[in-house]
Amino acid sequence: MNLLLRIILIPIGYLAAIFAAVTVLGAVEWARAYPPVAGAPDLVTMTAFAVITDALVMSAIIGYTALGPALVAIGIAEILSLRSVFFFVATGLGIAALLTRFLGVDDYPALPTEPGVIAAAGVVAGLAYWISSGRWSGLRRAEPVTR
Repeated sequence: MNLLLRIILIPIGYLAAIFAAVTVLGAVEWARAYPPVAGAPDLVTMTAFAVITDALVMSAIIGYTALGPALVAIGIAEILSLRSVFFFVATGLGIAALLTRFLGVDDYPALPTEPGVIAAAGVVAGLAYWISSGRWSGLRRAEPVTR
């Protein structure tokens, strides 16, 4: 039963992490794009459409590119039964830093490149995975602590 539950929860957690990271990146993109067009309702609508389209494209690109490192990290967490929020946040931060090496400004110019924004997206992604799936990671149950 635990294995079946893990098979269901791991993809849900991965999708939640991708959604959370893209939400952070999309919010930053919207914060940059909104002030110049704030006075024109037509331009605001077009800008919102562009930000939503960029978010969809970013989720596909980030989801595909992060899959390999994320599967390695998830596998380590499952085998070692790691359930710490710090592990998943640090892993999200590491994967975000790793992705900046693979995804450059030339490949996708709408992707923010500031280290703080990338770090925030990675931390939020790791936290989202932990909330949705990581708290119960591990194919074996933790043994009770004896004193």
